[in-house]
Amino acid sequence: MEDNDRLRKRWTGTNGSPILRAVLRAIRSRQPLAHQVPWPEFDGRIDLRGIPLQHADWSGEGETRQSHSSAGHLPPSFNEIQIINADLSFSDAHYVWFTRARFKNVRLIGANWHSAKAWGCEYDKVDFIECDLSDSSIGNPHRNVATHFRECLFQRTDLTGSAHNEAKYNFVSFDSCNLKDINFNGSSFENCCFIGTVDGVRFGATSVQFGRSIWTTLMRRSASVDRLILKSVDFSKSTLRSVDFDGVDLSTCKLPSDSDHIIVADQHHVFTQVRSEIERSWPHSSAQVALRIIDWVYLKQNPMPRMVLRPNKRSQPIDVVNRLDLIETLGDVDGTKLFELIGSMSS
Repeated sequence: MEDNDRLRKRWTGTNGSPILRAVLRAIRSRQPLAHQVPWPEFDGRIDLRGIPLQHADWSGEGETRQSHSSAGHLPPSFNEIQIINADLSFSDAHYVWFTRARFKNVRLIGANWHSAKAWGCEYDKVDFIECDLSDSSIGNPHRNVATHFRECLFQRTDLTGSAHNEAKYNFVSFDSCNLKDINFNGSSFENCCFIGTVDGVRFGATSVQFGRSIWTTLMRRSASVDRLILKSVDFSKSTLRSVDFDGVDLSTCKLPSDSDHIIVADQHHVFTQVRSEIERSWPHSSAQVALRIIDWVYLKQNPMPRMVLRPNKRSQPIDVVNRLDLIETLGDVDGTKLFELIGSMSS
């Protein structure tokens, strides 16, 4: 911790402030730093550790965006910058906007990028290790500025509440991250890997509203993206809790095969059979809630005509059911009973 504070403090004071202004001026020139002046290096990368992108003094540097906030302006934005072969560990960029920025061969350890925005950016071989990316915004579908990640690593990083709008992930690993209440809103994944718990995450067409609860299915509306691409994505080492695959082709993906998960190969046929069995043999009080789950979450029968419920789900042949999700909603007895019934119909 002491070393981290030292890295941050070196950008302040009489000696540090001029260096910070020079670095920021160089970054804003939109040319790679290495093409300008020789900067100190750490472990083979340009040493930008601890740089305060959020708390920098922007007087004379421009690009401050006016707002009606109490401070009088929003945090600075970085437009079309290039940061290549650099170490941004312990940097502070929370609430900062990056637009059409390019990051290549960059390492971030312990960085605070909470609520940062990355619209139309490119990340190539970037490692996010033990970073705070919670409530961040990746891409903006309304402005056609998709963000691309290629050969990147997210490890032990907090992504809670982040929104990923039509972003693209190629050869990206999510290892032991905090993946909770996340909407991969129309985002595509190819040759990616998820390790650890994935909790309250949605993979599907662009939607307006999202939350962890199984009942928030009712609050979703379809938008511009018809189908999400998940190609050769490995979930085999993950636990899928309240994960929603909406109109996704999972045929090329590796799914968890432990006792807490059921892979349903023909979801519409299986859940139709499950529904019939519940109606035939379950007590009325238990059947009511179980049928709502089958109808609203899996079969997508709409009890409210004014609402549009994920019309792509029926075209999705494969789905995944988690035992603990059913127990959480139905209780231990009925949740286990429904899980076993789905398993028997799927075998």
